[in-house]
Amino acid sequence: MNRLLASVVVPVVVAVVAIPARAVDRSAPPPLSSVAPFSMPVPESFTLKNGLRVFFVERHRAPLVDVVVNVKNGGLDDTAGREGEAAALAGMLSQGAGDRDAFAFSDASARLGARIDAGAGWTSTEASLHIASARFGDALPLLADLVMRPRLTGQDWNRKRDEILGGFAYMRDDPNSLASFAAARALFGASRMGTNAMGTGVSLNQTTIEHLRAMHARAFRPDNAFVVVVGDVDRASLVAALEKNFGAWSSPKEPLPARSSNLEPRPVDAARVVVVRRPGAPQSALSLTMTIPADLPPFDPASAVMQTLLGGSFTSRLNTNLREDHGYSYGAGYRVDVWPVHRARVSTSVATAVTVPALVEIQKELTRIREPATDDEVARARAYEALTFPAVLDGGASIARSFADWKEQGVGDAVLGGYTARVLAVDKAAVQAAAQRLVDPRRMVVVVVGDVDDDALAQFGSVTHLTADDLLPMPAETTHAQP
Repeated sequence: MNRLLASVVVPVVVAVVAIPARAVDRSAPPPLSSVAPFSMPVPESFTLKNGLRVFFVERHRAPLVDVVVNVKNGGLDDTAGREGEAAALAGMLSQGAGDRDAFAFSDASARLGARIDAGAGWTSTEASLHIASARFGDALPLLADLVMRPRLTGQDWNRKRDEILGGFAYMRDDPNSLASFAAARALFGASRMGTNAMGTGVSLNQTTIEHLRAMHARAFRPDNAFVVVVGDVDRASLVAALEKNFGAWSSPKEPLPARSSNLEPRPVDAARVVVVRRPGAPQSALSLTMTIPADLPPFDPASAVMQTLLGGSFTSRLNTNLREDHGYSYGAGYRVDVWPVHRARVSTSVATAVTVPALVEIQKELTRIREPATDDEVARARAYEALTFPAVLDGGASIARSFADWKEQGVGDAVLGGYTARVLAVDKAAVQAAAQRLVDPRRMVVVVVGDVDDDALAQFGSVTHLTADDLLPMPAETTHAQP
């Protein structure tokens, strides 16, 4: 409590003057304001002497530097039977590198205030550094060690594998994870894209430290990688630092193995239902997945506006219907993916008792989006997409990660630079055309993870069943490697 107020209590007479209340119209959202122009940063590009490509955005708004090293090695490069190799290797990169073991590497990063991470997706492994610009020269050698010289010991692999297996045990009991895995299995069958990107307990148990060393030697090479740097450093200093730390990285003579190009899901010819039974579950996790045309490019403006209108924002149709109008769900969304494969998905969780009514409402919205939207709906969705796109470039780390993703996908600077203008030019006819091309409730896979009778779900398509053992099998016992 404030000491002055606590010491003396003084009677105060307050005169109350009636002020006319300002009338506020809450019957409709406030009118839209104009969208300010957005200037997209364009990275410089240069190549180190060893052929390593670098993309650079000089940015002095904060005394920070962010680096992303992108290596074209992901889940799609895993060996059959050892699914999850790339993700496991990415997890092992920070478990000791250069002349430091896992603990010494972590201590060295912490002393510098550096954030160094690594992870793998379907098509690449990314290692990143976030550091104060004054300590960039001290931290970059740690990132270079992580990428070029990981220790990869058997003892560290034993520990890391147990950690991953613990995560799998959680996923097997997580309805949303199971819904995602079941949808992938329904679309892709037993192919690599039909399994978890991190593999399974069984495939992980077949992966040895020698396999991870071989993958690193095969894939981590400058002709299979590029670097994105964003931040408070000039080009001359950056080139010198990169040549010093990455210049010794060389490419072997052996060519890289070809990656399969046939990745797209099998067409869904009719609606069908996949159930992952969870007896007594209070909620159902729902996933409604559709295939979409394989020629849909990244940053298609009409598709982005349609996605926002249907389920890409808090005020989208799906969220308004299921959350606000019916109270079935805390939230519902719809997203379109074009990398590395083409598909679209509605996802939500609802109370078990309203699973069927919620699916009926979702189908209604998937049908309604194919009809003309109002001018106001399209204008709001258009403005939302144009205003939120720059948010992915808020800060050096976001810029570096975003450009790494876009360069990997081959998205050109002209496409990115003109994106918001093209979004603001989308009209309702283009939105309807996009919806009719991408959304077809008659051809989708409905996944229900919960406790709902097959008879109640039969109206949405033929019903089949999967289990956690089908989607994420675990080994009977784990074989540990020698150090």
